[in-house]
Amino acid sequence: MGHDQLAALCEDFPQFQVWREDCSGRVRYVARRRMPGQHPHLVITDDLEELRAVLAGAPPAPARRTAAGWGVQRFDPDVAHPARVYGCWLGSKDNYPADRQAAEDVAARRPQVVASARANRAFGARVVRFLAGQREITQFVDIGAGLPAAEATHQVAQDITPGARVVYVDHDPLVLTHARALLTSSPEGRCDYVDADLRDPKAILQEAARTLDFTRPVAVLLLAVAHFLADADDPAGVVAALAAGLAPGSFIALSHLTADFAPEQVAAGVTAYNARVPAGITARSHAQVSALLGGLGLVPPGVVPVTEWRPGHAGWPGHGGDLYAGVAVVRRPR
Repeated sequence: MGHDQLAALCEDFPQFQVWREDCSGRVRYVARRRMPGQHPHLVITDDLEELRAVLAGAPPAPARRTAAGWGVQRFDPDVAHPARVYGCWLGSKDNYPADRQAAEDVAARRPQVVASARANRAFGARVVRFLAGQREITQFVDIGAGLPAAEATHQVAQDITPGARVVYVDHDPLVLTHARALLTSSPEGRCDYVDADLRDPKAILQEAARTLDFTRPVAVLLLAVAHFLADADDPAGVVAALAAGLAPGSFIALSHLTADFAPEQVAAGVTAYNARVPAGITARSHAQVSALLGGLGLVPPGVVPVTEWRPGHAGWPGHGGDLYAGVAVVRRPR
């Protein structure tokens, strides 16, 4: 039946290349547009009916993990979306006019936003290599994972330790639709995906415990996600609650938007972003970002501009980006 449906899709939508993939026991279907620069460029799902609906122009229905498996929930491609806007700055083609307009509005006020996004991706890969290679961490929770991109957490970690386990966490319709693209673990390791909100750290830890052993060290990655928490959300309390559920020797890695380097331009960019994207952001100072990791032991060099966190011998060319980054270790209670 599935093969017949797949053949029918290929015939009905010749503008797409459509194929089936078997990944670690999971079946998924991928549609890639034959002509570059058009949207949607790439669609990934395990449901052929959902794939047909997306290719026919209906808004895709994100996968929601429930006790019964994967359910659906609609999203609106006419509203700028955080993951897609971020993808625009990284050069992704998986976006819509509303996303591109938001990305352009921000870049018009702070052109360095593109460098910031790319510097953040580089920091993510760097910190995973450090934790997996130098601190022998084999378990990761990547919160606010976003859309699939090169050097995803599980790819970097499993390149060093094939048996590494990674749980991706997001509470985002578009990301959930593309979740299967992240669930391609090495045979020795494991990947899983949790639908949860950063504002509910207890739920994140409970769901992640299905895949990870929290009696052993775990690294929690909060990369360019805590600035989506308003002050009223108590971001420091969220980080503290996550740390409280980790074993000694665990780590929390954080990167966060700041206006310290160009207050007026970044403030204008934040205003433009918040006017277009429903998920608002808050820039914070060095002291405020450092306070998010309060009570934990900072790993040298501490909380620094994102490109200055263990950049290696080559360093990072050009502007360093409007983010601070830091890594903290969870110590054994005294």
